[in-house]
Amino acid sequence: MTASTKDKLITALDINPELCGDDTDKGLIVAYAKWKAIAEAYQKMWAMEWVGTKPTYAKIINLFISTSMFYSHYKHFNRVVKYPEMVEWLEDGPNSPSNIEIWG
Repeated sequence: MTASTKDKLITALDINPELCGDDTDKGLIVAYAKWKAIAEAYQKMWAMEWVGTKPTYAKIINLFISTSMFYSHYKHFNRVVKYPEMVEWLEDGPNSPSNIEIWG
């Protein structure tokens, strides 16, 4: 995907550009934010009127990380929703549990 196409998709889908890129070693909280942004961007794309061919799920994933990284690691965030305390910690809110509370 060209840089121009990538920039257009980021703008059209209102994606935080700070989450885009191949920097995969930023920790679980950033990885979760990317996973969540991928899902939101994909849903947003399907709700929009689109001129031409809609981007594939893989193209949206590639705005953030490689598809191989997504399917080997990020896919596990699908299971996190079963653990509300973990979701709170990953969303890093003001009332989120501490590292000790989550990890022991």
